[in-house]
Amino acid sequence: NNCSFCYTGGPQEVTELTTADWLKIIEKLWDNGIPQIVFTGGEPTLRTDLVELIENSKEFVTGVVTNGRTLSSLAEKLDKAELDYVQVSIESHLPDIHDRMVGVEGAWGQTRDGIRTALAQGMSVITNTTLTRHNLNLFPDTINFGADLGLQMMACNTLICSGRVTCRDKDQQVSI
Repeated sequence: NNCSFCYTGGPQEVTELTTADWLKIIEKLWDNGIPQIVFTGGEPTLRTDLVELIENSKEFVTGVVTNGRTLSSLAEKLDKAELDYVQVSIESHLPDIHDRMVGVEGAWGQTRDGIRTALAQGMSVITNTTLTRHNLNLFPDTINFGADLGLQMMACNTLICSGRVTCRDKDQQVSI
């Protein structure tokens, strides 16, 4: 996705850690008493080794925060790897609003299908919606849409003032 409100700051030229590097980090986290790992991004499902990393994290509580667009093809593998939960970002029950907010035409259908697939797989799924002026008044309908999909948990948040999102001075009201 290309969300204008993404707190990661957009495309960056960084060197990705290797699978071996991440496996060392996972081991060190466990050795230091860290009980939970959440794979987030950017988009963690773009990593070809995500399932392997989760398989090597079974002693942790594991979660993936995703746009859900590839869940239809990954849900079974993630479930077999013993992923504990997946959090899917969905910005609206209306395809045009969701797609406009995430900057990709057709993303809504892929996200919806990913949620359906993960739920059918028996995975624990929660959604998250970033509330802005584009979807704030529609959130009750988005909750109903989630219930119709079979979701038991949904969450929302406001803009996080970092990355590509600039907010006014702390003493002024931020317009969402």
